[in-house]
This record gives sequence, C-alpha cells and structure tokens, in this order.
Amino acid sequence: MRKRLAMLLVCAGMLSLLAVPTAAAKSVYFTAVNENILELKEETMPFWSGQNLYVDSAIFSDRWLGLYCNRNRVNGTVVILETSGQRRALVFELDTGYVTGSDGNNYYPAAVQRNGQVFVPAGVVADYFGLTYNNIRVDHGFLIWIHSANATVSLLTAQEFANAASYQMTARYQKYLQSREAGEEENGGEAEDPSAAVTGKTLNLCFRMGTEEHAREILDVLGRNGANATFYLTAQEIRTAPDTVRHIAVAGHRIGILLTGTGAAPAELREANEALFLACGGKTRLCAAEKGVEGKAESLRQAGYCLLIPKVDGSVRGLYTGSAESLFQTAQNSRGSVTVWLGESVSAEGLQRFLTLASDARDRILGMTERDG
Repeated sequence: MRKRLAMLLVCAGMLSLLAVPTAAAKSVYFTAVNENILELKEETMPFWSGQNLYVDSAIFSDRWLGLYCNRNRVNGTVVILETSGQRRALVFELDTGYVTGSDGNNYYPAAVQRNGQVFVPAGVVADYFGLTYNNIRVDHGFLIWIHSANATVSLLTAQEFANAASYQMTARYQKYLQSREAGEEENGGEAEDPSAAVTGKTLNLCFRMGTEEHAREILDVLGRNGANATFYLTAQEIRTAPDTVRHIAVAGHRIGILLTGTGAAPAELREANEALFLACGGKTRLCAAEKGVEGKAESLRQAGYCLLIPKVDGSVRGLYTGSAESLFQTAQNSRGSVTVWLGESVSAEGLQRFLTLASDARDRILGMTERDG
C-alpha cells in the first residue's frame, strides 16, 4: 500500500514538470495538506517569527482535514473549527493577540498578519485538533506537511512522503521561480532578498534548567543582553516549578523536554507536554535526551519531534569565566549555525563573558527551532 501511494504521488508530479528557469531563488517553504502540495507563493509561504513556525490560516479550510477557517474582518478574528465530531474551535483575536479554545483554555502564540494574510502557529493548530505536523528538509528548502490521522497518506513516514512528492515540489518550485523572474522584469531589477545583509553567526544556546535559583540567574543574564535560549526540562521539573516555566516562556525563550530514558520516549513526551500545557498553555516539539536515548532520533523525528544534536558540547568543561573564551572560539570555528549544549554547568559570570564576545562578533543568540535539529 505504501509503495502504491508513493508511486501515485510521483506520477502526479511528473505530469506537471516544467522547464527549469535559469534564475536561482532563496530557500523556500513548501506546504502540504494531506497528499496535496500547495502552490508556492511569496505572500502565503510559511515563515518563522518569534521562533515559531507560521502558516497561512486559509490552509485549514480543508474538508479532508475536517476543518473550516473563517476570518471575520468586522470583529477582527480568525476562527478555525471542526466541521464534525466534537466541533472544537480555536479563536485568534487579531487586535488583542488572545488565542482561545472552545475548551475554555488560552493558547499561545498569537496570530500574525502579513501581506494581507493571517498566519497562525502551525504547532498550536495541529496539537489542538489532533493533526500530525512535520517539518522536513527537502531540495530547495523545507516541507511543512500537515495531515489528519485518517488520511491515506498517513501510512507514509514523513521522509517517504517527501521523497514521493519531490516531483510535485519541483514543479511548484519552477513555477515559483518563473513568477519571481516575471516580477523582477516588471520592477526593472532583481527582487529584494531580505536575508541578504546578515552578518555574524547564529548561536543556539541550550541549557538544562537545574535549580530554580540557577535558572533565574541565567534568565537575568540573558535578559540583560537581549539574548534568547532554550531550556530543557523533565516532566517532573515542569510540574514542580510552574512559575519558572512561565518565566522562561514569557521572556521569549524556548522550552524543550529532557528525556530521562526511565520510560518509553512517547510516554515521557506526552506526560511532559501535558504538564507544560498546564503550566503555560503551550506544548513543544523540542527534546533532548540522556541515558542513551540519542539513538531514537529518527523515530522521534518521524513522530514530529526535534531531538537536540548539538554541534558543540560545552557541558563537560562548563561555561565559566575561565572557559568562556575557548568555548566561544570552538563555536566560531564550527560551520553554519551552531547549537551549543551547556547543560547546567554554567555560571552567570561565564555566560556574561560568552555573550559579550558574541556581541563583539555580531553573532545572534537565539532559541532552538525545529529547523535547527
């Protein structure tokens, strides 16, 4: 059955292949809803904001997902609701930034308006309505695949679907390039690339929360320097320190789940996410592992999670005043964006020294996103 599904997708894509334009384009984000690769347009392309992935809200008006999306311009809301079953609804208030479910709970982050469209956080909508959401690296960029559990293509793994849909994506990409070329000719020059003037490196600092007192010290240093990071917590830590969890989230940092290996990974992730939701109204797809769980990276990725695999492990030596410079230099010598795992072996003074060096080098200190895994 899987092979047949894959072949059907491949054949559909081959029929739509076009001549390849000569111009190159920046990395793009494809969107797929169940088996359909949606048209690739600049104004509706997924994007990252506040370290969350946003998708065009209109894609949730899909009868195969069992959802309907309604934008009310008068009262400034976007409502995504189920067309059958429990008829749950998620209301995004555009003016206030509130996100409310029909279950009476509040969710975050808020919707974003861009290019006349309303974009919503993909993870929030997928989690609320029980959809599966994958972020897959593909040729020319990434594929955001959202599908329901009863969709026929749900039999495929994320990578199998991406491989089978490669021809469809190539066709969409070629059409997108042709559209960009036409726009450049009309404007009398090249289209502006907003990412053209970026300097320095991107450093993703990852901490284990440790004690609440230690976490507050680290949060204070990050806040003074305008830096973002990712904190990994076990389910037990989330349950016992909800105030600190809320402090981390409100300060704009990312939260990940630390797998201890004491039970099955899916059960640990589910338990931790339930505790996280109770603490701050959100869930996460980021996770890190101890005790040999690292070998399950592929299975976790297929389940929609992003397992931390750092380029630089600074947890053994630690980040202290005496080691800050050498650790910073190790990160600088690594290629591309650099994920640095620090665990809880960090002093406030050492972190301040590291951030000062990063500022001098014009580096960006950001929290993890799913594309960094």
